[in-house]
Amino acid sequence: MQSPVNAATLGPVIAGLALVTISRSLDGFAQGLCIGAGIALILGGVALLSAHQRRSRPGRGNGEGGEGGERGGDGMWLPSRDEDPRP
Repeated sequence: MQSPVNAATLGPVIAGLALVTISRSLDGFAQGLCIGAGIALILGGVALLSAHQRRSRPGRGNGEGGEGGERGGDGMWLPSRDEDPRP
């Protein structure tokens, strides 16, 4: 069975968790550096996971139609796609 999450997108989250865990045994500047880098990696990894999940949903965001409209297919409402009620 294939995992729904790509290992490359999960890597930064795991590395960030490892850095934050390792930083508990450090002191001073090194501890702050590891915590900061770890949190940045976790947030970046979550952003990558979110983008990966959005791209991998079938029938959404790829122009094949979907919820919310016949054009675009991403299910998002855009004011520019509304019909102009004025003549």
